[in-house]
Amino acid sequence: MKIYIPSKSRYNYFNEATTTIKELNKGRTQDKYSVTLVVPGNEYEQYAKMLLQLNYIGFKLFGLKDNIQGISNVRQFIIENSSDNKVLMLDDDLKFSLRPKLDDPQLLTEAITGEQILKAIEWCDKTLDDYAHCSISDRQQNWHMTKYMIKENSWTIESQRPMRVYGFRKDIVLGEQLNFNAGLSINVMDDFHITLCLMELGYPNIITAYCAQGQKSSDARGGASTYRNLELQKECALNLKKLHPETVKVVEKTTHSAWGGTKENPITRTDVYIFWQKALGIKSKESKLTN
Repeated sequence: MKIYIPSKSRYNYFNEATTTIKELNKGRTQDKYSVTLVVPGNEYEQYAKMLLQLNYIGFKLFGLKDNIQGISNVRQFIIENSSDNKVLMLDDDLKFSLRPKLDDPQLLTEAITGEQILKAIEWCDKTLDDYAHCSISDRQQNWHMTKYMIKENSWTIESQRPMRVYGFRKDIVLGEQLNFNAGLSINVMDDFHITLCLMELGYPNIITAYCAQGQKSSDARGGASTYRNLELQKECALNLKKLHPETVKVVEKTTHSAWGGTKENPITRTDVYIFWQKALGIKSKESKLTN
């Protein structure tokens, strides 16, 4: 398995840009796996300088050509050009937490070691032997998932929403002729699109709650925030609905923190609600687990 971390315009924001590699560095993940920071070609030198200043040894850096713009096109480039059949893509601003006990839905601690983070990465690697896609749970949904997992006595759950951590089997994504871009503007919801495509074809995803990941803000400086706005968000939501009419519902959401919203002046944005489990097998009744 190879690991890729797309990043854009965050070389001056060390806290946002290097959180993920800082976490992976704790357990020297880069000693076992190839870990590549994928950045715009015209920012290559700035990112190289950042890695050198922070003394992060063993991480690779790849500069994209100017014609590859937007996260959906970056992810498509990665899946098409990875030399490994198992691909793990991580957002660049992640912090990991640990769930030491399955039977306590409220318990989630940031006291996580590098070895425990590496264990979660290794789980993704092993899981992609049998699944087309996998993820590590989002911190916000972790305790909701854990209540179900306690009932089933399992650390994992299938056919749920993945966020920020995306493991894929290259042969299946390309073999099914799937594209993150989809020919429509879904550039800030491409992860939802590709996950729904796989589920509709009968490939369930699987998510672990052994640990969780989160980010400081969904609209932090740099990254997709350099081009994402309320108009693009609405366009992508409506296009995702066109692509997946049976499982996507367009909604309006109000935020008091991200997107420039405050308690005094909240922001309303167009978003989506997705019926994840309903998506499984819409286009194929056969459940497809690979071996």
